[in-house]
Amino acid sequence: MQTAALLWHAYELTESGTALAILAAAEWVPIVLVSLWAGDLADRFSRSRLLQFSQAAQLFPALALGWITLEGNASITVLVLTAFLGAIGQAMDAPARKTLAVELVGPNDLPRVLSAMDLIKNGAKLVGPVMMGFLTAYGGIESVYFLNGLSFIAMIAACHRLGQTPVPLPSDRGEKWVARIRTAGREIRKSEVLRGLLVLDFGITFTAGAEVLLPMVAKSTLGLGAEGYGILASGVALGALVAGGILAWRPPTADVGRTLRLSAFGFALATIGFGLATEPWLAFLSLGLLGAADTVNTVLRNTWLQLSIPNSLRGRITALSSLVTKSGPRLGQVEAGLVAAGIGAAGSIILGGVLAGLWTAWVFRSHPKLLASTMGTHH
Repeated sequence: MQTAALLWHAYELTESGTALAILAAAEWVPIVLVSLWAGDLADRFSRSRLLQFSQAAQLFPALALGWITLEGNASITVLVLTAFLGAIGQAMDAPARKTLAVELVGPNDLPRVLSAMDLIKNGAKLVGPVMMGFLTAYGGIESVYFLNGLSFIAMIAACHRLGQTPVPLPSDRGEKWVARIRTAGREIRKSEVLRGLLVLDFGITFTAGAEVLLPMVAKSTLGLGAEGYGILASGVALGALVAGGILAWRPPTADVGRTLRLSAFGFALATIGFGLATEPWLAFLSLGLLGAADTVNTVLRNTWLQLSIPNSLRGRITALSSLVTKSGPRLGQVEAGLVAAGIGAAGSIILGGVLAGLWTAWVFRSHPKLLASTMGTHH
């Protein structure tokens, strides 16, 4: 809800693609500053306790933004600051949450569990923007921020019930922080498949950062209000939900490389379709296809990653992976917003889709082992 609300609120205040780009940049900077440190912490401390801390770090900015908005003092500066502070908590969250899943269920059940986690996440993404639209229309956008802030209390309580999970024992525990990060980096460099996965994800999400332009498309191109925008924004999650359900029911173990190539090209084509859409139903359909393709990429990448690395390095390698996979979309949103300010939303989105397709073709040509990969191949 808050992700959709921040974009809508920023565009309501400014009607500027540049403002959407600045908001995306504010969410990217903490990823660069905090992710690697958070990954190292996830290899040295209880991951359930780190998860509690990351939830608390996201609670206070949301409640503060709700109060400031209620008082009528919200500005683009306040929104950017809130996005920045919330992103710090999100950067802390990712390594602890993803690595904790393996500790709780073990490797045999991991593909289904990661698919189920993605299913739940996308269920929230489906309902959240719709709720945001109606809450904004009938209760004011500050109600979204308050409700989001309160939701973290439930998450903190749920993490507390897990107790303190075991602390990992990395072999390089006595080394300095930089040396420990370099150890994880060497593990990534020696695996062509892992390198290819990260290069592919960064490139297609950087070139095709269409979602940040949703408020612009909804309001200026399709003539929709807050409710219509919320429904349109849920299209990505609906497609992701369907794809996640299929993957949870039948996890892929063979032909992973070919499935990745198909989903990456599908992501590019869906982006182009969204840029060409002049009717709400066509935009919604394109976003659904985009969400499905992105989910296939995400589940396959996370499953392969968690199954192919040792537990003692899992936090740091997950953090390095998150740094790449979260930087791509955020920087792509910055790029899309700035380009849209010059050539319009449709031109920016279509250009991004074309570049994503070209990037996919190059990655699979330059990383031949990626195309032949299965869940059993590590290098």
